[in-house]
Amino acid sequence: IVLQQKGTAIETVFFLPSFCATMGLLSALMMVASIGRLHICMVGGFGSLVFAHLLAGGYWPLLALIVTNDWFLINILNRVADIQEDIKNKIPYSESAFKNRKWIYGLYFFLLISTLSLHWVWLPELFWARFCGNFLGLAYNFRSPFLAGRRLKELYFFKNMASCSGFLLTLFVYPLTSGIPLLPIVKENPLYVLLLVGFFTFFEISFEIIYDLRDYEGDRALSIQTYPVAHGIPIAEGLAVLLNVFSITFLIIGAELGLFTGRETMMVHAPLIQLGIFFYARSNNYRPSDVIFLTWSFVGMLGWY
Repeated sequence: IVLQQKGTAIETVFFLPSFCATMGLLSALMMVASIGRLHICMVGGFGSLVFAHLLAGGYWPLLALIVTNDWFLINILNRVADIQEDIKNKIPYSESAFKNRKWIYGLYFFLLISTLSLHWVWLPELFWARFCGNFLGLAYNFRSPFLAGRRLKELYFFKNMASCSGFLLTLFVYPLTSGIPLLPIVKENPLYVLLLVGFFTFFEISFEIIYDLRDYEGDRALSIQTYPVAHGIPIAEGLAVLLNVFSITFLIIGAELGLFTGRETMMVHAPLIQLGIFFYARSNNYRPSDVIFLTWSFVGMLGWY
């Protein structure tokens, strides 16, 4: 809960049970949704339903639930790790996440270990893909001796590629390795999958750059080498637009080769809407609410698909 006093945002922090009792269940759920980045979790969950349908046909809600869980784990970990940037960028509930970090760590490891343990008896093929996805989340958020004491988040180029790789793992590798029956075109023509991956990769990295434009001040203060920090805002903005054009190009190539039908090419709405909201957010100097609205628009599109 943020209280406005003389123009200064003062955050009042409660541990969840007392928070529920004092402020009400709805307020507590809003805090959890903000810390867990519900909008990102929903993109992961709905994206899993869409891409698993494209790769395997039908709908796989349990797989989507696993993807949602893994993005929730990555997000709560990131909220604790990024406390300094988030406070600088005025992200809601940042201090709450940091002050309750012990409980967040406990929840993280409980959900991680318990859900990974399920694969001893259910979808054992999925274990290693999930292990790699969650290990990537740890390397992204915490310093590692394998990276000379740095985080993936702090490495130029690899920051955005790591985030994109998380989505590629959860939306493509998870269904491809889970043992669910794949459609004939997926098994017989790998180019179909590669074109889908190409479309999504350029689209998603553009999305990451828009988020970096929002976080420019905090990243610059902590010398996080994002594209806006390393090359300046105008070049990063141009790159965000260009990557959406590349994304659309992959859909056109797939359609021209006869591999994509209407169910794939209809996804052209995603980069087009992203471009529209990007220019709107740009006119507002990338307000956090505009960028979160961009994410929720993806949730709506995925639900519609």
